[in-house]
Amino acid sequence: MRLDARAGAMAASITAALAYTLGALLHTMLPWGAPALVSFVFRVDIVELALPFTWVSFGAGLALFAGFGALFGYFGCWLYNRLLASAAR
Repeated sequence: MRLDARAGAMAASITAALAYTLGALLHTMLPWGAPALVSFVFRVDIVELALPFTWVSFGAGLALFAGFGALFGYFGCWLYNRLLASAAR
């Protein structure tokens, strides 16, 4: 079964955009709590690195996450199809 690379890129892009939006919402609702949670989970002190969140930074981050999600989704489907074709030989 071959994967549609365009559909895979779209699905990965939407998933990345939703994950980024949920993270941005958490950061907006708890501006000091979100870095504290990340610091607790990953054992890295990033509380002092909390930056103000603006619409421009939200848009830029969303575009980057969606773009890289699409890139990796497309590459993943392409690689799967390529490996599937070589295994069928």
